[in-house]
Amino acid sequence: MRIFLKMFFVLAAAGAAFAESGGTAKDFIERGASFYARGDYAAARELLSQVELDGSAESGMAAFFLASIGANEGSPDAFKLFEYAAVHAPGDMKITAAVQCARIALLNGKPEIAEKSLAGFAGGGASPEVAWYYSSALWRLGKKEEALKNFRGPLEKYFSDPSAIGVDVFIDARISKDAFAEAVDAAGLKPSNAASAARLEILEGKKITPAQPGLSLFCQIEKIDQIRAGGSDDFDAAALEESLSKYSRAPFSWRAALILSEYYTSKKDYEKGAAFAKTAQFLAPPEIAYQGRLLIAEADALRLMKKYSEADAVYLKVVMNKRARGELAAEAVYKTGLNWFEQGEWAKAHAYFERVFISYFKFEYWGARAYYYDAQALYSLGLRRDANATLIEYFRRAADRKSEIYKKAREYYNSI
Repeated sequence: MRIFLKMFFVLAAAGAAFAESGGTAKDFIERGASFYARGDYAAARELLSQVELDGSAESGMAAFFLASIGANEGSPDAFKLFEYAAVHAPGDMKITAAVQCARIALLNGKPEIAEKSLAGFAGGGASPEVAWYYSSALWRLGKKEEALKNFRGPLEKYFSDPSAIGVDVFIDARISKDAFAEAVDAAGLKPSNAASAARLEILEGKKITPAQPGLSLFCQIEKIDQIRAGGSDDFDAAALEESLSKYSRAPFSWRAALILSEYYTSKKDYEKGAAFAKTAQFLAPPEIAYQGRLLIAEADALRLMKKYSEADAVYLKVVMNKRARGELAAEAVYKTGLNWFEQGEWAKAHAYFERVFISYFKFEYWGARAYYYDAQALYSLGLRRDANATLIEYFRRAADRKSEIYKKAREYYNSI
């Protein structure tokens, strides 16, 4: 569970909380918040940990940032710190902490804690985000009628509001076949603007037709996925970037950051590609199934900047992780080999390429490329016969003999 805060928000919140206070706690939090906003979480933790949890608003803010850092690392202590911040943090940060606490509780099968954390914020006028998580907790506690009634009002009220994260969380859950989301009565929801029209189209399984500007962050992500699935990258990156900066606390925001990382890398703006990959890592769940893809995106940008040592270190975070399986592992091992290949380190490249086509050839996209570049590495080592044998083995195993990589391999075989 990740929370991403822009620096201006962090420092503004700290300044507002301490406008009338002074002393060491203020200094620790303002400096810690500054490091937090820059992504230096070790330094932020060291400073924020100096603040005593004494029931003050200052301590609530410190707990909030510490909980965010802990959640980023998958620490079990994050949950208790969010609980503390939900009681003691100042202003809207208290609600944000309560929502994060509820999300973690629901993910860990503790709906009673989620209900308790949001009960004080779930009355009339509750945001759809609060209403969604509170209602989800009620549903899992067996209070199904109350849950459905509690969420229907905010859903209808905010359905046309592009800033309503809770509405999009509901839609995302419904797509994922969540039992509560599927039970919610969506009949009668009307399209009144671009945001609501796009949401209805997603619920109905249709292509999203409204233009990207004016859509919610989630709807923009879904629309861009549809565009990219058609082989195009003709989308409004600036609009997505602006929406991400506003709604980065949304649980699906990491997807927007990954899209932007891949987009800017494809446009040869590798610095921005790497930066958005790092942002995505902070926003995404800690599981390797998510993080592996994001680490590879960062490493790709670093490799294309010819920062080979840095790229290798990031690729290896996936390669050396025992939980990295299947195609994710195949891609990471192949790209580690490619990183060495581009440096002219033929023997090191060969070791990784060979591992790909021995262990992962069922993922032929990566296996085919491993064979092709391994043959070149072997030839560069003076092992022409081995290079030929490698390509012959690929030709024998290849299922797709019309791909560009197969044609290139044939051409290379004929040339050596």
